[in-house]
Amino acid sequence: MKEPSIVMDNPKVIVVAETEVHELLVSSGVHWDVQHPVESVSQMWDDLSAGRLDQQSVAIVFSDSIFAGHGDLEQAIATMAAHAATFVVAWDAVGVDGLLARVRETAVAHGGNPDVPVHVLSTTTGRSVLDGMRAVLETAPPPRRTVFPLTYSVDVDQPLHLTAPQVHEFAPEPVAQVPVPAPPLHLVEVPGVNAKPAHALYPQPTTPAPVDRSTPSVPPTHAQPVIKADAHSTAHAVQAVVEGGFPTPYGQEDPLTRPPLPGQVTMAVTSSKGGSGKSTIAMLVAAQIAHSSRKAFEQGLVDRPKKVVLIDMDTRDGQVASLVGQYIPTALNIRVSPDWDEETILANLVHDDRLGIDALLAPVRPRTADDVGPDFYRHVIRMLQRTHDVVVMDTSVNYLDPLISTVCLPEATAILFVTTLATTSVQGMARALQEITQTTENGGMGISRKKIGIVVNQAVTEVGMERDQVLQAALKVPLIGSVPLATKDVLTCTNYNRMHRLLEHPTLGPAYYKLATACLPGTPLVALVDDNASATFADAPLPAATVPPPARAASPAAPAPAPASAAPVAAPTVPAPVRVAQPVAVAAPAQDGGRKRSLFGRR
Repeated sequence: MKEPSIVMDNPKVIVVAETEVHELLVSSGVHWDVQHPVESVSQMWDDLSAGRLDQQSVAIVFSDSIFAGHGDLEQAIATMAAHAATFVVAWDAVGVDGLLARVRETAVAHGGNPDVPVHVLSTTTGRSVLDGMRAVLETAPPPRRTVFPLTYSVDVDQPLHLTAPQVHEFAPEPVAQVPVPAPPLHLVEVPGVNAKPAHALYPQPTTPAPVDRSTPSVPPTHAQPVIKADAHSTAHAVQAVVEGGFPTPYGQEDPLTRPPLPGQVTMAVTSSKGGSGKSTIAMLVAAQIAHSSRKAFEQGLVDRPKKVVLIDMDTRDGQVASLVGQYIPTALNIRVSPDWDEETILANLVHDDRLGIDALLAPVRPRTADDVGPDFYRHVIRMLQRTHDVVVMDTSVNYLDPLISTVCLPEATAILFVTTLATTSVQGMARALQEITQTTENGGMGISRKKIGIVVNQAVTEVGMERDQVLQAALKVPLIGSVPLATKDVLTCTNYNRMHRLLEHPTLGPAYYKLATACLPGTPLVALVDDNASATFADAPLPAATVPPPARAASPAAPAPAPASAAPVAAPTVPAPVRVAQPVAVAAPAQDGGRKRSLFGRR
């Protein structure tokens, strides 16, 4: 009997398993393209980020005994199951059910679908592994459909034996940074300094520097953000890496051949202390702008909603991927591509429908952070300024890092500096602002105070840190907003990957709306939550906002009983003192006769 023939590319398969499993699949005679062996979960993420593994692989095989940190295997299976046919080689037949249960829990925790199938492969013999994959892939629709032979090309009826693998961690070679011409920085200089709290960011139009047009550039394309990287670019990247080192971009569009979008705003959200909630604020400010501008569009107030992108600039400890529940592609996929043009950049953004934003994720593994340096990110930011109305950069707390000091802060038209009311946080803010705003002649960064605003997060009253103390530490940088303390709700939404629900929170929602309007003054934005909302927050219960009142002393004389015909009347009581967590007060923005206000409200 003649084997069926089909004209199609052999589907690519990733094997994160022991050598025995990889060799079985390679030598089986099945019409698939088994990629190089992957012996740990961390190597898988490294190779996916660097383009050594094809992100458009149609199947991935994990071993339940592969080397992985606590919870890493479950996260990897849950993530990849959404993109490819996913199999688990079950060396531990008893414990595999527990593994699959943890995978489902991980999927739920990260906002994924727990019902995406994960197929268990018995290790009784090599045939049991191959037949298990045949049952799924042979009749699957393209591109997953795989041609299996009538008979396997090796003896697959022998039992498989597990041997301990040798784990080889990949260490990428250092990458020489590719210089990208930087235009002169156009700071917004506004006359007059007002030390009082102000309330608006007013981005000024940027005039592009003269461009040398002697070298032709690639015409821009207008691809929409998608999840998976372009296969053609990935193939080029893999070839370049194999030949030695990362590729340098060629044929890329000069970002200054056209100006940024009209009214474009680029914000850097930074802090000097971890745990301040910087990443949460960056994400929710971005999401608030996206949702509020969409509501304005639906009400006919604007021609189109704002297009917003969040860039995770913390390349060593990025949090954005975890908050959106997506982990690939990352900035490293752009870095290894031969073209850093608009199409490649947009193809490697992820999109979160619930937040309404695009995001550029930081590399998965911290060790690859050095491969995506300042020049690379400067180029990407300037490209995104031409595709997105609002670019929000979530930085690390290391403001002396060249990525922050030479890219994020200078490129930003506005800087949100996040602090809590802890003494250590306020003191750290003072030191950082001194370093950031000091002139370059005096050893500082020379960033203008006029484009910086303070945001107090987790704000409450009567904790030994008053508004005047914050302003004094701010070195004449204005306080532009505050976000009240709601620890339980924030933790609940973070752990259940429901960050968008915080925009509907009765106290956090209005705070983020006010912050969004401060960042985009003059731009019609519609609130998602009434400022005086009293609605419950069903999906994330609110913590108790009051301190239980003290017990009241009994009245010395009992009141006379009410007549039987009279309706019961509540005895008059004096309200006990109640302490309610309140944000640091920020006055409403002044209308100022309809005139737009300058950066952070300064005239």
